[in-house]
Amino acid sequence: MNTKNSIFGLFCLFMTSWMLMSATLYNFEIINSLTPLLKIMYNSTYQNTYHVSMSSNTWTLLLSVTASSIYIGAIIGGFGTNYLLNVLSRRSTMQLTHIIHIIGVLVISVCGGFTWSFGAIFIGRLITGISLGISYNLPTMVVAELSSRGSQGFWESLVGVSGLFGLFVAVVFGNPKVMGNMELWPYLVSLSIIPSIIYLIVSVLIPNTPFYLVRQGKHEEAIETLGKLRISNQVNVTKEMEAIKDEMKQVKAVTIVEMVTTKSYRNQFIAVVMLYLNLVLVGIDGVLMYSNLMFKEAGLTTSQASVATIGVFGAQLLAGVIGSTLVQKYGGRKMLIVSNIVIIISLTVCTISRGVPHSKHSAAVFVAVGAIGLFLIVWSAGTNPSIFALLAAITTEPTRPTAFGYAALLFWVSDCSVGVGFPFLQKYVEAYSLTPWLACSVVFLFFSIFFIPETKNKSVKEIQAKFGRSADEENKPLLNK
Repeated sequence: MNTKNSIFGLFCLFMTSWMLMSATLYNFEIINSLTPLLKIMYNSTYQNTYHVSMSSNTWTLLLSVTASSIYIGAIIGGFGTNYLLNVLSRRSTMQLTHIIHIIGVLVISVCGGFTWSFGAIFIGRLITGISLGISYNLPTMVVAELSSRGSQGFWESLVGVSGLFGLFVAVVFGNPKVMGNMELWPYLVSLSIIPSIIYLIVSVLIPNTPFYLVRQGKHEEAIETLGKLRISNQVNVTKEMEAIKDEMKQVKAVTIVEMVTTKSYRNQFIAVVMLYLNLVLVGIDGVLMYSNLMFKEAGLTTSQASVATIGVFGAQLLAGVIGSTLVQKYGGRKMLIVSNIVIIISLTVCTISRGVPHSKHSAAVFVAVGAIGLFLIVWSAGTNPSIFALLAAITTEPTRPTAFGYAALLFWVSDCSVGVGFPFLQKYVEAYSLTPWLACSVVFLFFSIFFIPETKNKSVKEIQAKFGRSADEENKPLLNK
């Protein structure tokens, strides 16, 4: 069965894979550029309210809450995605997510912009966090149900690249000489609604997925939609529709109780959780949000720190594009192991170079900047694409929804811990703020070496055998636990 996406199918896939993730990750990163402005605004609001200047501890707490409030929303959004999909269609859920994102952005830019209220900014980031949590689940699912089999890998990787694009645009426009200043920051934040508005306008043209239509019993509409999404004759479209129906018949969902009480499922679930945690507990979000502060602590001026951040984020975007091809060539496990090794080296070098006394023109400054840049590039080219490739490879249709749903909950809780803890680590341990993530990286390296099975050129049966259960057993009753 050789089917390819039509021009209309490519349009639907691009709008689905690109718009939501790029918008939400832009909004996530923008706090990095606004940190100096937030301190001025928060101090002014604090003085007007309490008639005293804001203490250093208060500022650290407010910055931590500002950074972490988006994670609270993400926990709600990520865990709630499946519940939304039970009552709404794929397209309606995507539309609602974009609307939620727009509301959150407007609360920050309009309410926060006029009042300088940290409460408004907290609430706005909480709301945008809901859309961020959904964006880590929904586009991937919809792309898988819209795309032809042969090009699924490319479009799934594009979801990740769109997030890197959003991060890069946020860093560029967040430069004080562009829009990251007191006069323009509300407009800077508002830029992230542009992709959402575009999607909402064109979404009337985007159909629900054939999978969803089949689930709803709308078989004729599903065949008609599939015909629009593909360049193929009616025979191949019919064959693909039969494959979709056959795949859905074979799915037997595994509950969370079965997942944790059955040895083979439990091993698989642990592997999924550890991969999700490997994505975040190497300290990526702390580096993303506070790279400017880290560069300045390393000895760069504010202007130099901003330029350095733009440079490494640009390299990060390019690395993400290249990394997807490397994972395809060498396999996810090898790429993850190499990435963890390089991340350990970069975190170690960065910690040492930040810890030694130095002047603004010493070699240690450039070593620290280079180590942070290497960290971001390796995470983007290796860790990020390899983990998502492995997550799909080590799970099966019966286990994937449950494993992903509960692992995503732990993912966002861990993400929140990074956002909450990083400002305090920066304040109290300064140059050694990356040490906890260095320790976690060592754990993840050993886990990826000894517990993650090789998936490249391996069948589903061979992969599942590593967890103690054959693929043929996935659809059998669970008698022996």
